[in-house]
Amino acid sequence: MRAFWGCCRPGCARKCSAPAGASNVLGFGVAVQIVGVLSDVFRARFGTNSLRYAMLGFALVNIWTTAHFIIAARRLRRASAVAA
Repeated sequence: MRAFWGCCRPGCARKCSAPAGASNVLGFGVAVQIVGVLSDVFRARFGTNSLRYAMLGFALVNIWTTAHFIIAARRLRRASAVAA
């Protein structure tokens, strides 16, 4: 979070905190519901292992989002080097 807050100007704390709040809502609220629904959908095919495969699917989504964070960090580093 230090890197996230470090790139914000002092007057824009509200703008910078909005993505963090949206991330928490999606991660702790909506994602849990989606895993439950996927588990129910997978139950016909995988039986008692349906929750395992639903959670595995979300683990793969985390790998995808991590790749995007890395790309964004590289672009931010290049932009701040050009600005300096």
